[in-house]
Amino acid sequence: MTPPSRLVLGVSLVALLLHIANGSGTVFDANLFQQTFDVLGARSCLPADFNNSTVSELASACKARATAPVQPPECAGATSLGRFYNCLTRERGILNADATVLDTARVVAGITRYSRDPAWIAKTTRIVHECLEYASDGLTTRQLTVYTYLCLKWSLFADCDIQQERRGALDEEGALRRARFLSGYCPLSPNTLRGVLEHITGRTLQECGKGLYAGYEPHQLYQAETARLVCLFQKFIGADGTIDLQAVKLAITYGEGAKFREAVEGCIRTQTKAGPGDYNRLTAEEFVRCWADRGVISCVHQEANQVGAQHSDNCDVTLSF
Repeated sequence: MTPPSRLVLGVSLVALLLHIANGSGTVFDANLFQQTFDVLGARSCLPADFNNSTVSELASACKARATAPVQPPECAGATSLGRFYNCLTRERGILNADATVLDTARVVAGITRYSRDPAWIAKTTRIVHECLEYASDGLTTRQLTVYTYLCLKWSLFADCDIQQERRGALDEEGALRRARFLSGYCPLSPNTLRGVLEHITGRTLQECGKGLYAGYEPHQLYQAETARLVCLFQKFIGADGTIDLQAVKLAITYGEGAKFREAVEGCIRTQTKAGPGDYNRLTAEEFVRCWADRGVISCVHQEANQVGAQHSDNCDVTLSF
């Protein structure tokens, strides 16, 4: 019999693959209903003392309300997760009745209800603050609420991907997300940075993508996208397979390169010291993984902002009606 955790991930993975097959260019799906902590628990990304029983009953009720076949007409076009988070925050008093106040202090305080693990609390609190920092100007309070909770959910998924990859146990869902980032159009995706990347490398993404795997198996997709970038950066890669990130950094001189330069600098900081003034350079593949660590978060902020902005300010889903 398939373990429950595999069933949770299997259903979500099939939905993600269908999301891709239907032509979506996004990394995340705001209509794919995954219970955040069920998924994180199944992927071994929660602290040992984690317990969300204080909100699980309310979350189940809001899920049923948000995914019901009949929704208020003013919610036409709203995503199921947008409706869910409106319901959850309204019922908990985090979003007030007239949607003029999002109590961010309660959002942060609520984290401590789930675990007493100081590292997890600090990390999750940092994620909330980072999400608020990257919220688009012009979002209404209700839209900001939807954005914030989507951003937190997807950031936790992305952080779990990083944890799994560092353990050498990245699952199909995580591999698929990373492949979608590397082939997509997030702020730090190679396609978005095509101009600067092709300028500094002297190669094109198109030529480096020839003959690579183009099916649907997540790990093979991720490997193919990694191979495409290893090809692209060939002139910076030594005979030992390591990449000279200082040379890459110095080659970035203009325009959109500033975003990529920050990512490169972040990856440089992950290199371990080899001796006085010397560092163990990352392999080209390790650099791509590091790039994806930072890049998927840029997808989170972009896509959560887009979904938040699309949520009608009149769409107020609660358990009362």
